[in-house]
Amino acid sequence: MRIDDVAVLGHGLVAVGTVTGPVTVDEVKLVPRASTTPFLLRLDEQGHVAGGAVLDGLPHGDAWLLVATGPADNVVIAGPATIAPGWEGDHAPEGTPFLASIGLDGTVNWQRPLPVQRVAALVVGRDGSIAFTGTFKEPVGTITSIVARWSHDGTAVWQKTLGDPVSADHHWPAVVRSLALDGEGAVIVAGTVYSLWPGHLDLGQGAVNPRGEGGFIARFRADGNVLWSRGIAYGEPYALATAGDTIAIGGEVRCGSEAEHAFVLAMDNQTGAARWARRFPQPRRLIGRVAVAADGGVAFTEWGHEVEEKVVVGSVSRVGEPSWTRQIFAPVNGPRLPPRLVEAPAGPVLLTARNSPLRDVGRLVAFVK
Repeated sequence: MRIDDVAVLGHGLVAVGTVTGPVTVDEVKLVPRASTTPFLLRLDEQGHVAGGAVLDGLPHGDAWLLVATGPADNVVIAGPATIAPGWEGDHAPEGTPFLASIGLDGTVNWQRPLPVQRVAALVVGRDGSIAFTGTFKEPVGTITSIVARWSHDGTAVWQKTLGDPVSADHHWPAVVRSLALDGEGAVIVAGTVYSLWPGHLDLGQGAVNPRGEGGFIARFRADGNVLWSRGIAYGEPYALATAGDTIAIGGEVRCGSEAEHAFVLAMDNQTGAARWARRFPQPRRLIGRVAVAADGGVAFTEWGHEVEEKVVVGSVSRVGEPSWTRQIFAPVNGPRLPPRLVEAPAGPVLLTARNSPLRDVGRLVAFVK
């Protein structure tokens, strides 16, 4: 059994993953008809499993899955996904790209093929609309990102391929690593600009990286038009969340041969102006996920690559002052995935995994701020 992703329901959580044989979790039995079958679990507000089902109607295989929830406990699942923010290519298991609407009893309401090979991020808006981003490999080997918005019933509304065309058959890379839907229905994306060829990323309002900025962020209106776009000096922004008038970004600073450092950045949703930025001094520690609280504060997870590293959960206030930090998990037997994080009514909820991410079982950890 492997838990891949978690999202907040109206009264609890939903978790998705894959199971390779019969398993019982809190008296809920999951019995797949074939090996490596997707499943869904419902958890109550105390973290107890309240129900679940194997999803025989979805593509089977060792594909990492993402889940997002919307109004009326609408559950949307997509795969195959990258197994961690910013992890590309061979790190993601092969599988049939799909997006599906799922009932809490495991019923597949609808299923659609995806125009990408790997899904990087998935989100459902307040009106049930769906936004996702993913990558595909062009004939020349270039990895290119697609950003799309679909209606609640799986009908495509708009789709954009990011990056400037170099020739008729490929773009120079602009890889979107995360996205969010805000309260106005706008799609916000963040990612990395790769300067493998001369040129700049222009989303319709001029180059976002005129000074060689390694990262970018853009906000698209509900109809797909760009509201604003900005370059980010930090080169690897792969965690993104928004609530109210705040956008939070987390990721990795890459400065040539210097050691990598984690960063968290808060921005104004309407203008894209930066409010504050915090760079974490410890090398080789990365941001796993970020979440925005109702008061505009930013919660984050910080983790390390090494066996002895610990996972830290922390919060920064709206004005950029540290609020609290807690060590919540000590790894066992080697590297593991960065912890996933969602902002729930009772406080942040985290999903962590131990040992090899492709073999070990994830653990849900919840606490109140």
